[in-house]
Amino acid sequence: MFSKYNNHVILKPIVRSSSETKEQSGPKLNYHFTQRRERSESKGKEPQIQQSSPRIIKSEIVTRTTFKPRLPEIKFNHQLEKSSSNQELVQSQRHKRIVVQNKLPPKPQQASIKRIFTHASYSAVGYEGPNPKQNNQDQEFSIQMSASEAAYCVMDGHGMDGHLVSQFVKQELQQLVSTSIKLFDFKEVYQELQNRIKMSKTFGSQYSGTTVTMVIVREDTIFCGWLGDSRAVLCRKGDNNYNAIELSHDHKPNLPQEKMRIEQNGGLVDTYYTMNNMPIGPHRVYVRGMQIPGLAMSRCLGDQLASSVGVSQVPDIKTLALQKNDLFFIIASDGVWEFLNKLNGI
Repeated sequence: MFSKYNNHVILKPIVRSSSETKEQSGPKLNYHFTQRRERSESKGKEPQIQQSSPRIIKSEIVTRTTFKPRLPEIKFNHQLEKSSSNQELVQSQRHKRIVVQNKLPPKPQQASIKRIFTHASYSAVGYEGPNPKQNNQDQEFSIQMSASEAAYCVMDGHGMDGHLVSQFVKQELQQLVSTSIKLFDFKEVYQELQNRIKMSKTFGSQYSGTTVTMVIVREDTIFCGWLGDSRAVLCRKGDNNYNAIELSHDHKPNLPQEKMRIEQNGGLVDTYYTMNNMPIGPHRVYVRGMQIPGLAMSRCLGDQLASSVGVSQVPDIKTLALQKNDLFFIIASDGVWEFLNKLNGI
């Protein structure tokens, strides 16, 4: 393949037959030829070149390297590409090229909390002084749509036809929740209910209405939308105690924002007075200059006269992320919370 002439290496082409070429087919190897020269022992002597066979350095084909987990993934590619660090990794054209992608494996998603939905309810006729009322004006319902979605609601009617208004809201609200629990909009739904109450001819809503407090549980989130003073409280277990977390607050007329809205719409917030001109009882909503309607809340459904002087049907909405130590929640009318505080309730 090569021969020496006057201390030089001369390469001579070798002609191979076609059959010999086929037998030696395979990956082509690169050979580099080097010579070694030794220095003369003394300056006076002429340098002699040691005749030795050339050193043959054989290049190796790059093979794929196995990395430990969580290191960048290694891929082989014959084309020239740019790595994610924007640097070109170039090797010999005869070699296979390594492309490193700096992509870490995705983090595992946190599993949602598995919950079991159960509920219980109880209602009784209220009292006016020592005598029980003629009708029970309280209503409630619960709907479980799937393993991770459920809705719970309490309504407390007031006025002459309060029991009819609460029954009507229960029926209508159940249908609306069943068909649109995933896209449920408290504000739109409550306004639609107010319009239907106003158009109804089966009961009067001029001086009658109802509260509404609804809690929707969806996956690991709880939504509460309410009007009036039916309160919702969540029980969360602590290290050595139980904590009561309010999901709603009562809509009372004497709250600064509520009072301002009512007075701006021609209403008046005041209380009853004794013969000695002493205030007694809760704050109520009146038409300015009149002793009607005397509603003891600043937001509710129905009550057309009170609505004309600032009593609102726009709900407050609270969203809370559920935790593993959340045990249960309670929705109750003001008749319960008048005798129990939130800690005693849970």
